[in-house]
Amino acid sequence: MKAWAQTNAVVGKRAAGIALWRQFKTQALATVGLPASGKALIENGALAIKKSVETALDKVLQDVLKKARDTEWNHAIA
Repeated sequence: MKAWAQTNAVVGKRAAGIALWRQFKTQALATVGLPASGKALIENGALAIKKSVETALDKVLQDVLKKARDTEWNHAIA
């Protein structure tokens, strides 16, 4: 995900914009390798499930980007 984010200049949720952030989330779901039952639950599940998955995915991806920025910063300092 870090490489995809760097290639597409995704540095954060706000900076990416809605369309690019959606692409980033779609790429993340495809890359992670969720089982078919999990994908079906996300796509066809109840609204509450979809909303909680969206929120959790947003938080995880934001954390991934933050850790990537922190790593780059620490390497630059070293």
